Amino acid sequence: MSWGDESREIQNLILKNTDIEINMTQGKVVLIVKRLKDRELIKKIVELFVRVCPTIHHEIEVTCSFEEIQQISSKGYKLVSYARKGDKYRAFFLAPFSERHVMDDFIRCMIRDYEETEIVVREFYWNVDERALFRLKDNLLDLGEWQLEEHWKESE
Repeated sequence: MSWGDESREIQNLILKNTDIEINMTQGKVVLIVKRLKDRELIKKIVELFVRVCPTIHHEIEVTCSFEEIQQISSKGYKLVSYARKGDKYRAFFLAPFSERHVMDDFIRCMIRDYEETEIVVREFYWNVDERALFRLKDNLLDLGEWQLEEHWKESE
């Protein structure tokens, strides 16, 4: 680990196995579920994300009625913007995982989407430093067998 080495900076970390791939940078995490053998593992992974960065969130786009926008907002989702699209509205929300029920709802939706599509890709946004990435990596390695790729860039 090289957070003391000023000449190198982590670009991204990738942990993967036959079922899941997690690609992490200091601004974003991409979670790819290729096989869903253990639903609890997905929950544990997302919980680790939140533990490392409580402000982590996912962006959601919904086409719905104006009343549904209000209902979604009342469930803890943060409305970012909306615009009329025909007789409906196109709304963008942030799903803040610091709200436990938002995280649980998100995980249920991921599992449902997996059952319909057999592969799920989700992006999460956060702002973490190199130490947080390595802390998350270490915690994820404790959850099972992973192949690890570390991609570094030379600092200027």
